[in-house]
Amino acid sequence: MIRALLEVLARLEPLIVLVHLLVRVLLVRQVRLIALLVQIPLLVLVPLVALLFQAPLLVLALLTLRVVLVLLLILLFLVLLVVLLHLMPRVINNQLDY
Repeated sequence: MIRALLEVLARLEPLIVLVHLLVRVLLVRQVRLIALLVQIPLLVLVPLVALLFQAPLLVLALLTLRVVLVLLLILLFLVLLVVLLHLMPRVINNQLDY
């Protein structure tokens, strides 16, 4: 049984390698596209935030784009955490009602 499975896998190996390479290429392109779509609004938003809070543009210019992205991801995580903590009692109450 195991020998037959290994033979089938050996025959499918070129196909598996090809699919793996295609997935890697698609993921890299998707990540680059997402990074581009995130960078464009940030390039507009950072100066606007600087003007709104009257922060010197030099301070914001020192923040690299990666730092801003990390800060945004942390902020998104915190918002999701607050939303989950807010909704959790409702979910628990609904499960207890059944």
